[in-house]
Amino acid sequence: MKPVLSLLSCQPELASLQHAELYLSTPAGFPGCEFQIREALAEAIGQEKSEFFFDKFLEYFVQDEDAAFFKSLGLNCIRLPFNYRHFEVWNHKDFQDRVIYLWTSLASHYKSHKWIAGYKPLNEPTEPTRTRLLSFYSAVHTAIHSVDPDHAIFFDGNAFASDFSHFGDARVHRQP
Repeated sequence: MKPVLSLLSCQPELASLQHAELYLSTPAGFPGCEFQIREALAEAIGQEKSEFFFDKFLEYFVQDEDAAFFKSLGLNCIRLPFNYRHFEVWNHKDFQDRVIYLWTSLASHYKSHKWIAGYKPLNEPTEPTRTRLLSFYSAVHTAIHSVDPDHAIFFDGNAFASDFSHFGDARVHRQP
């Protein structure tokens, strides 16, 4: 009997590429969020060395050799998350517009690819004021579907995908 592998077990997840989720990648399972990890490291080795570490972490985390290795394993799907904090999305509307432009460009590029399941503009967002997330979702939804009306768009709730109250009476629908 052949072993059956789940789809998720065949898909490399490069979550730590743009987001330090060390609890996923270390045997000890460092508990905490990226900002806590950054604070702890800065306290331990100093702010300058900590910033240097994270600059190099982002620069060297995944290299061309890694992509070649994934390909050699026969993998044809890699999830590439982008950490919204690197885009300063909640600080100014201009930064939100930049993120929306990025997603519109990605959707425009991939719109005719049937192997794209959909787009997920933010994974587990934490919008501190709890007032801007829904308007951002509305804007990014409109922008993506203006260039690619055929693929799904997935939205998480606020507070690490635990609070969906801001959606109100959300209903699944497809735009005409």
